[in-house]
Amino acid sequence: MEIFDDPGAFAEPDDGPADALEENENQATRLSALELKESLLKSKWDREAEEDQEEEEIEQLRLQEHIEHEKQRKDVALAKTAKRADKRKRKQQAKKQKQQEAKRAKKEQKQTTLDAPNKETPVAPDKPD
Repeated sequence: MEIFDDPGAFAEPDDGPADALEENENQATRLSALELKESLLKSKWDREAEEDQEEEEIEQLRLQEHIEHEKQRKDVALAKTAKRADKRKRKQQAKKQKQQEAKRAKKEQKQTTLDAPNKETPVAPDKPD
């Protein structure tokens, strides 16, 4: 039972410098593997950051296109509204001018009738249908 109490009883014998060299090589291999893993992670993070940047740029472009589209739509709507307002204004002016001409013609007709009461007002001849 004494064997089980000794923790070094089942350990391999120390070979001295050969074990130390092998341990150094193992540590160097582990260090190299860790450096490789770190490098891979760093390149992965760089790639992800680049992809995020590209996605952000794409989103900014989409937003800019949307803003431009909305501006164009607004400009078109304003142009249509201005065109309708201009058309309405011209129509009102034409109507007003027509009314003024009708008043003037009526006034001239009254004046003509007052100036020449003995003359008959001309009557248009009947036209056959």
